[in-house]
Amino acid sequence: MTTSFISIKDAAEYIGVDYKTVYRLVRSGELPAGKIGGVYRIRQVDLEQFFEQQKRQLAGDEWTPVSAGAIDLLKCGRCFRIIPTEDQIGGPCRRADDGCEAMLCQNCWEQHPDRACDAHQVTLADQLAVARDQLRAGQLTLIVTALEARQREQAFIARFDRKVREIDRVRHPLDGQVSAIADWDAIRRVSDETAALMEYLRIGYLDKRVADRLPLNVALSFQIAGKANRAGLGLAVQVLSNLAVHARDGFATQPATVEELQSRLQQAIETAEVDKAAVILGLASTSGWDKAALEMISANVQGGSFTHRLVMPCLIDLLNGTVTHNTLDERLKPFAGLFTPVLAEEEIERIARSIQEILLLRESLSLAEVMRDAPASEDIARQAFERLTRTGQFEAQEIERVGTVIVAAQDKW
Repeated sequence: MTTSFISIKDAAEYIGVDYKTVYRLVRSGELPAGKIGGVYRIRQVDLEQFFEQQKRQLAGDEWTPVSAGAIDLLKCGRCFRIIPTEDQIGGPCRRADDGCEAMLCQNCWEQHPDRACDAHQVTLADQLAVARDQLRAGQLTLIVTALEARQREQAFIARFDRKVREIDRVRHPLDGQVSAIADWDAIRRVSDETAALMEYLRIGYLDKRVADRLPLNVALSFQIAGKANRAGLGLAVQVLSNLAVHARDGFATQPATVEELQSRLQQAIETAEVDKAAVILGLASTSGWDKAALEMISANVQGGSFTHRLVMPCLIDLLNGTVTHNTLDERLKPFAGLFTPVLAEEEIERIARSIQEILLLRESLSLAEVMRDAPASEDIARQAFERLTRTGQFEAQEIERVGTVIVAAQDKW
């Protein structure tokens, strides 16, 4: 007589229950099963006998549910934490059809769309490759990697910081009074959303290597204090990236939404009213803004676009280099230039000058160091390298485990 063996998945379908119910019964020993090649197999006859037994117990009012203790020491196949109770099981690994018996905790089930255990999870590189294929096929409109978002964030913050420091006097947008600023450093404030990022990454610390490759949603502001009955003034920017998506996938494929804009504006309004200060606010998205967000700010119809007595926002698209604001707001017009992205040519020239200054003190400088410390995108840094090498005074070299470096040409110095 031939004995039929079936998988946990097939057994669950056979008796019409959830996969994890059968899995729990096997682990608790209530449903006999054996492992063949590391995969659970159940004799069909044992499954049918178990089912009949449950029917008899239920008919005699003797049936009781299996206790949560039956799955003690069951570990999540993704994060390897113990799953203490059945209701904290999210579901089986996506490769259950191929014999994987791993179960995911509820948190990993919700946080990881691939629904895979550690052994079968889709790598970030694989996900990015698939996304790039979708971009080429027209199924996606954009891809911004976490590293690109971080570089755009750093470059934008550095540009804004530099522009503000070049200001000698500021005319208040509400009353027109002019103030001279003696020390911008004294009124400079920087913050970021590292705590939120660490929560998404589920880590208790953030080392420099990771921080250099992930956006932090940096905010920079300069707060000029008010006097007597005069409101203060803030010049501020906030860079926005979807930290949850970057932490999970390593790249984003959607622009910032109008809902995100509304949330940030509400926060800015509450802060401005508490501080009794007007604020010129630049909200810069590393992946651009959706149509609804742009329309909310730039309707250019009286009463049709966002206006507030204290908060005057500009939307900066760091993907396409555009700035959007309410052109009917006369208070804001004189400040819009603060947020205009620097032209690529200007940025290349700035980075090239910085490299020259550094090489007066050092023998070499790597591309990675320029991207990190300047800061600059890889494309801008490479173009600066190329510009310097064309002068004949510098040479670019490839060094193993370091990458591209630039050095002074020996016959020129």
